[in-house]
Amino acid sequence: MSQSYFDVIILGDSLAARVAGTLLAKGGCRVLSFQEPSEFPAAWLHSSLHLERLLERLDGRSSFSPPASFQVLTADSRLEFLQPSTLEGELRREFAGGYEEVSGLLNHLQSLGHRLEEALWESGGLPLLGISSRLRFAHRRLRRGLTRRALRKPFESILTGLRHEPARRALSALFAGLSLTPVDRLSVAEAALLWTSAVRAEGVSPDRLEELLTRRYEQFNGRTEKLSGLQSMQLEGSRLSGAVLKEGGRYGARYFLIGSPAGWNLLQKPLKLAFRSHFSRLRFCTSPLRGGISPMFAERVIPDASFPVRFDLSPSGEEIIATVECTTGSPPPENLGNTLENILKPLFPFASYQLEPSGEPESIPDGARHAKQSFPGATSPLRLQKNLFICHGPGVLPSLGAAGDVITGLTVADHLLRSLKKRK
Repeated sequence: MSQSYFDVIILGDSLAARVAGTLLAKGGCRVLSFQEPSEFPAAWLHSSLHLERLLERLDGRSSFSPPASFQVLTADSRLEFLQPSTLEGELRREFAGGYEEVSGLLNHLQSLGHRLEEALWESGGLPLLGISSRLRFAHRRLRRGLTRRALRKPFESILTGLRHEPARRALSALFAGLSLTPVDRLSVAEAALLWTSAVRAEGVSPDRLEELLTRRYEQFNGRTEKLSGLQSMQLEGSRLSGAVLKEGGRYGARYFLIGSPAGWNLLQKPLKLAFRSHFSRLRFCTSPLRGGISPMFAERVIPDASFPVRFDLSPSGEEIIATVECTTGSPPPENLGNTLENILKPLFPFASYQLEPSGEPESIPDGARHAKQSFPGATSPLRLQKNLFICHGPGVLPSLGAAGDVITGLTVADHLLRSLKKRK
């Protein structure tokens, strides 16, 4: 059986896995990535401090673009974000009686988010790699006046304290939509990071970011194979040692990264994380919206609903389609499609379309149930075994979207570069 050896093998494809793979290859590691067909985060990709620093490291300033606008729609209000009109003007128009209260809360979250991002960056990433990472983060956190208690505080307890009911309803929809997580499961830390990312002055083009990561990975001699070509993983004691191909041959590595749920499925039972799904994240697409839609819609919309839901509008030829994302309990209800149609119907009263599922439901753990983790909202440590790591944002920080993917990929990559004594 032929054999090749790598520093790192990545099992599965995600934004976090691509970030880690590219940085590891840039640092001089021999990297092999087993990838399956997957969709790159697009409509709801926001920038962040970590994404900006990543683009600096990869000489990817051309990936920046103007941020895409989005709206929050409730029965009482219509909030526009990242539009030519200022946020202050929007809040004064919609919440005249509660402007001071709402503005104060959002400014507090933005300040908290900036300080938290800086503490994470300076400490080398997430404090999920053992006691040394926790101590580094605690030191930077305390220097910025951030206490564990304040960061872990349930965000819902702050929302329920708002006296202006229409504002409370709009902010509940906003944060549920940004996170695709029930708002009663969010911590203040997660809300702060989400808000700071969502209203950042610069956006990032998903297409250009994907192109950059692919080009740099290949430039630094990263290797790619199809995940479907893998037959099994091999163990030596409690350590992963290699990957066996269906057509013969074996690849060995010093470290292994799990980059997607498909990567999980290749692991033998003794190495699988004790994982229980509490939520399902689903995507639906409409057929072309015939009959016209309001020109008042932004590119991305968060409607008020009894569960987290959002949609984006994108061109399909000369017509428009809507992509709907939502989170429900696990397993998802059988009548979910009908429920979503009832949410969309008042928004598209004159349009005719079909709504169909797109892809398989994604199982999501509940960060609020993992209070012992050393970062609010984290559902797992990054290291599962001595040479096995998670590198998949939804599996570690399911409420933070692309920002969670980027910080997960950066944290894992920089840790392994230090372990392998490679350059950053």
